[in-house]
Amino acid sequence: MQSLQNAFELIELYEDQRKFKDAVESIAGILRCAQPKILNLSTEDACSNSLTVRVHSLDGECVATIIDLSCTTTLGELQKEIGLQASIPPGRQCLLLDDQNIETRSARSTSLREIFVLSTEETQK
Repeated sequence: MQSLQNAFELIELYEDQRKFKDAVESIAGILRCAQPKILNLSTEDACSNSLTVRVHSLDGECVATIIDLSCTTTLGELQKEIGLQASIPPGRQCLLLDDQNIETRSARSTSLREIFVLSTEETQK
């Protein structure tokens, strides 16, 4: 993105290239929208087989709360629900749990129970 900023500064020098600048700004907006959105997950055990998952953006804003979520729910299903509540498509979600990145592409069919247990074990090491 720094390269885009440098391009904007150079374009400012040439007033007759205003249309080009508008096109570059449009492309920059598209690229910014395509960047991954980093989301922190926190969980609470509602009972032995269900969870409450809260999803926070990096600025601390709670963007989604999923209540009474079955532990057998897959990561892909969780991502779809986050997408519905937060308007962030699953492909743009970069999920963190206990400061560990959840590899969403390879774990989409993995149950939340497995993901949260693996994360807890890695945190304890």
